[in-house]
Amino acid sequence: MQIPASRSASDSFFSAFTRNYSGITPASVPARMVVGIQLVLSVGWALVVFAAVMSSIQPQLERIARGASRSDP
Repeated sequence: MQIPASRSASDSFFSAFTRNYSGITPASVPARMVVGIQLVLSVGWALVVFAAVMSSIQPQLERIARGASRSDP
């Protein structure tokens, strides 16, 4: 059975942030490198998604802030 790339990417992302793998360690140096790269990419992807969401809602936030400042006494 083939796992779709989108599912494996999301599973990888959530695994990096939600599970405690302190008892599991990679057995070899190449495995440690792969795990390290995967964690860096997961954090980077989270930052990219967060930045995209914030840039898309920024105009609405500015409009709300302007409206709130006008109604202040």
